[in-house]
Amino acid sequence: MPKPNKAAIKLTIDLVAELSEEVMTLDGLQSCIMGLSIGPGGCGRTVLVYDREKIIQLLINRDEMSREEAIEFYMYNIECLTGMTGGPLFVTRSESMMVFFFF
Repeated sequence: MPKPNKAAIKLTIDLVAELSEEVMTLDGLQSCIMGLSIGPGGCGRTVLVYDREKIIQLLINRDEMSREEAIEFYMYNIECLTGMTGGPLFVTRSESMMVFFFF
């Protein structure tokens, strides 16, 4: 997994904070940020977009979880934040497509 560009991540978080005070950032998961999503015409919901697999790998490596434990933790404690005001989006990448999780 390539190392995250800390300057780009900070710039993204700062930009999102300027655009919307309701944007939720996930502590300890900054290295998993892919970018941001700005609603249609700039007037919709603005949120951070996280890479689902990077979050799971971070939980495995940092917190010494098994893959199954990391997926379960992600599903019950992180993914559910999407439905909250300012909650992030999560993207699953594959070779043939990207899948976005949002409500």
